[in-house]
Amino acid sequence: MLIIALFAFYVRGAVAEEVALPWDELSFESSDLAAPAFKQLMQEVYAPFGGWESFIEVEREGVRIVKGEDGKTIFVPFSVGPTKSRPVLELDGMRIVLDPGHIGGEWAELEERSFSIEGRGPVKEGELVLATALRMKSRLESLGADVFLTRENSKPVTSSRLDDFLVEATGILIERDDVSVADFEEESLALAARLFYRTAEIKARADLVNNEIKPDLAIALHINAVSWEDPDNPALSDVDNGHILVNGGYLPSELDELDHRFYLLNRLSKGYHDVEIPLAETIAEVMVEYTGLEPYKYGGNNAKLVQGSEYVWARNLLANRLFDCPVVFMEPWIANSKQVFEWALLGDYDGTKLVNGVEKESLPVSYSNFVVEGLVRYCEGR
Repeated sequence: MLIIALFAFYVRGAVAEEVALPWDELSFESSDLAAPAFKQLMQEVYAPFGGWESFIEVEREGVRIVKGEDGKTIFVPFSVGPTKSRPVLELDGMRIVLDPGHIGGEWAELEERSFSIEGRGPVKEGELVLATALRMKSRLESLGADVFLTRENSKPVTSSRLDDFLVEATGILIERDDVSVADFEEESLALAARLFYRTAEIKARADLVNNEIKPDLAIALHINAVSWEDPDNPALSDVDNGHILVNGGYLPSELDELDHRFYLLNRLSKGYHDVEIPLAETIAEVMVEYTGLEPYKYGGNNAKLVQGSEYVWARNLLANRLFDCPVVFMEPWIANSKQVFEWALLGDYDGTKLVNGVEKESLPVSYSNFVVEGLVRYCEGR
């Protein structure tokens, strides 16, 4: 009955319409890009896997972009003027938004960011990164920055909830036509959950960032994890590592989508990479000094190493695509590793505690320290 009812809503057009993209606002006036530099950025950072040439034609005077399914194009000229230097950021007065990843609290299991081992736990990523953000806020404000958080508690930013996406999820599965009747309701609920905590939640944060906070920089705080080798008998991993993401690495299939294409060009035209990449590299250097973490390596083709760095990868994520400012997306540690689990279990605390035979500050304190130090070092040009 649920499937039939939802299908009836879907075929009556209950899925929301897409918002028109502001193509006419694209401009290279704030950058010094010319054709060779544009091509290099596309090939090395934004679209290293190809496919962009079908939609973007680079001419001597500018870029011609296919902006609609009907083949209509828009021409965006390169700026004419003196070469601009690398953007200078100063902590004093800088507007920084900290985005503690996920939600945590009662939502942690739904968003698949909570785990226990042999009855010990749970470890909730959303709560650890919120504690990190709160410590970072205090440190950065003492250095003169204006700091904002996308969330200050373990509650969703979006006003939507899972039930609001059942119609859309059902419609998507009907169109896919690859889910059995027996599994349909379970799959619909799972997809609706993802549309809630991944898509709607991040879009709500992007709306807050872009329309209210309007920051100079965003730092997205996450902690990585690996899949269980045997989900029925989860065991901690022997591997621990870290990496940092900047926007880029758009796949050919993603560039088929008009919104992905627009946001890529919006970020490239505003030169966000001129801040993201060197800042990420600097924070990575400090991260290694503080933690000794080995570099994480992507095994697939959904990310690309940037400028030969072992730790900084270009990857197209919703947050680092939609936030209209430079975004550094942190992924230190493997939460379900033998090296981190006992530490993460302790949560946030002052002073030190014995962890695996070593006196250690809390994970949020350590996390906060190396990110803030990396930002300070970048701003000071060291």
